[in-house]
Amino acid sequence: MKTVDAEVLKDLVSIVGEEDILKDEVDLICYSRDCTPYFCMPEVVVFPETVNEVSEIVKLANRRKIPITPRGAGASVTGSSLPRNGGILLSLAKMDKIKEVRPEDFYAVAETGVLLKKLNETLSKHNLIFPHDVGSADVCSLGGLIASNAHGHHGFKYGYIRDWVLGLEVVLPNGDVIRTGSTVLRSDCGYDLTRLFIGSQGTLGVITEATLRVMTIPKYKASIAAFFDKIEYANKAIIRIVSSGTEPSTIEIVNRFVLERANDEFQLNFPVAETMLVVDIEGDSELSIKPRVEKIIDICIKEKSKKVYWSDEPLEIEKFWKPRLYLDLAISKRVKGKTNIGCLAVTDPCVPLSKIAYVIKAMEEIYRKHGLVVGISAHAGVGIIHPMVYIDTQNREEWKKAKKAEKEVIALIKSVGGTLTGEHNVGLIKIPYTRLELGNSLELMRKIKVLLDPNNIMNPGKLGLDVEDRDSSVEFAYPSYCSDFEIDKEK
Repeated sequence: MKTVDAEVLKDLVSIVGEEDILKDEVDLICYSRDCTPYFCMPEVVVFPETVNEVSEIVKLANRRKIPITPRGAGASVTGSSLPRNGGILLSLAKMDKIKEVRPEDFYAVAETGVLLKKLNETLSKHNLIFPHDVGSADVCSLGGLIASNAHGHHGFKYGYIRDWVLGLEVVLPNGDVIRTGSTVLRSDCGYDLTRLFIGSQGTLGVITEATLRVMTIPKYKASIAAFFDKIEYANKAIIRIVSSGTEPSTIEIVNRFVLERANDEFQLNFPVAETMLVVDIEGDSELSIKPRVEKIIDICIKEKSKKVYWSDEPLEIEKFWKPRLYLDLAISKRVKGKTNIGCLAVTDPCVPLSKIAYVIKAMEEIYRKHGLVVGISAHAGVGIIHPMVYIDTQNREEWKKAKKAEKEVIALIKSVGGTLTGEHNVGLIKIPYTRLELGNSLELMRKIKVLLDPNNIMNPGKLGLDVEDRDSSVEFAYPSYCSDFEIDKEK
């Protein structure tokens, strides 16, 4: 149902100006996609440049009961920034100022349209870093990361982004502007409202500014690459490394399929193995790191690693990381005619560390049974697994296979006590499985949503807060896409 009429457009122009509004279809199409198979057209795209403009836009939307969808850089793999119910798409791209850097107090203040790469480039001038690193650092916005409570490659040491957010500026669904948290490193005053908004994916308000904890750039870094003929050996090594006191900043793995294609694409000359393990160590000096590196190497050898390398040279470290960081590039160039669909709802499950090997092997078997191509990587130190499924997106039968495999993998994850999402949150694409995980607590989430947003204008159709299906009232980017309804009919 169309909600943005000529009067609303006139009001929006009075708030932000004609130059900060897109309403032509060709422009709207550019804001109708993310990294999922869904296609949701906004009725208008608005680019506020100040928090006051955001407030006025939200007040207008609330008064007229117009859906409003906040959007960062559109790099979501969950459909979180797609305007499922049309209405206003609120792009924060022009709110990209880094307002303050306080090296002596270890915090920075930035608007949430700032790209993560830009933030760290600015911080590096002060020998500081925001250590929350993700693979999309050059294209993802701070607001998108906070709204999904993202988890970077080095999250084993540095945790979720919530662990580095000291406070927020948020525009509530009624247009009120609030500030949560503080600029100090510890604050314990009342409910932790900062964390309420972190991970809320735009359903409770618009996050316009963040106060971030930052740290000094580590002076010294080394990486270890170990290769195992059985993933069970790698799993045992992971558990021993975690409990070894060596304090790695990350422990990552890729499976044979990824390793072989990265070897071919980048001419890495790594050994052929079922699993590759990459471990990073950071510290103030070579003297402080070397014993920890030696201990990890010893663990890998004792757990039957066929080959172990280590280096503190940047180019060699980059080589170790290529199979993990550039796996999509390596696979896509070797799997002709197929597209990475991100594994739908199981793009980032998290499982107990002791179950990593079992789950990865079971995943591989599920996709093999359905005749699908899958590459697997993992933030192994915390148990987050990333299966990447490649299909011919023009082939309806392959979509059906992917959707059936998805349900089997969800059942697998739940059977070992795992969680549906370890870092990307629910968005749109995981809605059918949200109640399975949250149970009655979903009702409490809904009450919080209604309390703050009684008109349900803020990013409706997400997180399972108002609907529990993902395929109704949306379009699909691929005409051959097979909906859940069609699969259910076949049963």
